[in-house]
Amino acid sequence: MNMKDPKDEIKDYVITRISMSLLRKGYEDKYDQSYFNDYLYYLGCDVEKYKCYIEDNFKEGMTWENYDTFWRMSFIKPIHKFYLIHENERRKFRNYTNTMPLTISEIEKKEQDYKKEKTHQTFWEMNFIKRSKWHKIYEIENVGLDDLRLELTLVESISTRRSIVYYDLKNKKHRYKVLADNDPSLFFELLGGDVSNASRRNWAYEYTYEDHIENSGEQYDKSDAKLWDTEQESIDRAHDTGDWYVTGIIVLEGSDGEKLPFEIRYSEGYFDGIIGNPYDTSEEGSTHGILIY
Repeated sequence: MNMKDPKDEIKDYVITRISMSLLRKGYEDKYDQSYFNDYLYYLGCDVEKYKCYIEDNFKEGMTWENYDTFWRMSFIKPIHKFYLIHENERRKFRNYTNTMPLTISEIEKKEQDYKKEKTHQTFWEMNFIKRSKWHKIYEIENVGLDDLRLELTLVESISTRRSIVYYDLKNKKHRYKVLADNDPSLFFELLGGDVSNASRRNWAYEYTYEDHIENSGEQYDKSDAKLWDTEQESIDRAHDTGDWYVTGIIVLEGSDGEKLPFEIRYSEGYFDGIIGNPYDTSEEGSTHGILIY
């Protein structure tokens, strides 16, 4: 009976933990779990080759036994340097040659440096947006709904996402219009929308003189028709019958107060969907009846 060397068992255990840990990074989002399972494909080599690669890069004091207490694996080029909506970028990011064993103290220092860089990057990104210029991430055309969704998800700051959409509108790029039109609820969610902040509007169904004649059975009278106040009659009828409907307006603000209006509808007092987004060109109320209050 062949007994496996205990050292090899430790290596196998550690290599599995390393692979799963590294390949999970960047795909914690619920839409991208499919990439998590096929980690060897993204690693770009078999397990034995990866073991040798790690050992060849061991620094003084590193052993397989002190993994996770003295050292861990880290990416050489960090995740924010890659555009992960593209397959070739995902493969480059997760390839074994982009990994390196580092001591825990080295990793902690690296993370601190990244936080500083990230703060600077956010400021740099916002300056691009304010000057109506676009980083390469926003210039790529012919992307699908999933790509647009992931693209916004990768921008961690909600206010920055809103600013990106605002300047997309302002510059008439309309990059995210297809997402807003096809899945307005998701679009609203990606921008951090909260229906509890809605300003409600109550609408009466339009009630014309012709509607009145049809319902009452009265004869048409030109004088009455001329005096008919459609707006007031519609409001009065809504109050008398209790037949009206409710919408709400929610205005999301970007980093510098940029405004993105959304319109929602209610059914029996409860939120029932998004019916208007910032890409709509119609004026508020133009598709409704008569505003009551």
